[in-house]
Amino acid sequence: MPHLNTKNLIYVLTVAEERSFSNAAKKLYLSQPSLSQSISAIERELGTPIFDRSTIPLSLTYAGEKFIKAASEILSIERRLKREVEDILDSKSGRLVIGISSLRCTDIIPIVFPIFQKQYPSVELVLKEGSNEKLMEMVLTGKVDLALANPINNPELDSIPLILDRVLLAMYREHPLAQQTLDRHNLPIIDMQAIKDEPFIIISPEHHVRKIADKIFSDHNVTPRVILETSSIELAHRLVTQGMALTMVLESMVNYQQPAASYFRFKNEYTHSLNICYRKNDYLSKIMLNFINIAKEATKQMDNCKCDLFQY
Repeated sequence: MPHLNTKNLIYVLTVAEERSFSNAAKKLYLSQPSLSQSISAIERELGTPIFDRSTIPLSLTYAGEKFIKAASEILSIERRLKREVEDILDSKSGRLVIGISSLRCTDIIPIVFPIFQKQYPSVELVLKEGSNEKLMEMVLTGKVDLALANPINNPELDSIPLILDRVLLAMYREHPLAQQTLDRHNLPIIDMQAIKDEPFIIISPEHHVRKIADKIFSDHNVTPRVILETSSIELAHRLVTQGMALTMVLESMVNYQQPAASYFRFKNEYTHSLNICYRKNDYLSKIMLNFINIAKEATKQMDNCKCDLFQY
């Protein structure tokens, strides 16, 4: 089938993901008529439609579902072969696509990327951001080679632990309950009932930290008085330091030498894990393994020194 080349497989997968010819065409930098013609040519060769065009948004036919599964597997085999050949040739050039949550971009990437680029100056690094669930999908569909995320026990993924972060309550230092002196190894426990009427800044639902925060509130029978919802945990942290409200933060954000706020732990420990995730049984190239090792070493140092990456 001459139309079933890599380019056209990507066309079909993109339309399936966007569920719209116009949106897929924009993403692929094609005209909509050109994309529609390519898809129609594939459908003619198959002898059956891939997409049900009578629905809005587009949906897959039964044959389309089978095609998408096969196309994903074909592209996965191609990626694996490319990595294996690059390793045989001991190539130090190529492209590495990393997925990461916006919650983690500002603390990890500025440390890991420069070290990696120094060792592999000819490797193009591509960064793709997304929610935790979106990152898992991007790994499974091959849109990213590796993702720095929380795998949430996905059986189709393997992962390597990087950071196990405690989730803490951040309180502005002028608050009556604020502790001015902090001991990392013996943080005070917050009485959630004492702050149940306080204003809170919460993280958007697509982030795993929000799910942890919701569990904390539920476990303590607290309905938070939310004054702001944001996708940026860094912004929430900054606003707390300005006395605006309270929020949940990750301990890796805390500089205990010069604390920007007052921090509390909870009676029961709540943690957020950051792992390097990849498809189960996937081939990890030398370049990918090198990136993993650099990330492991960099995050270990972050945990040891609790570097102040956020300047207030």
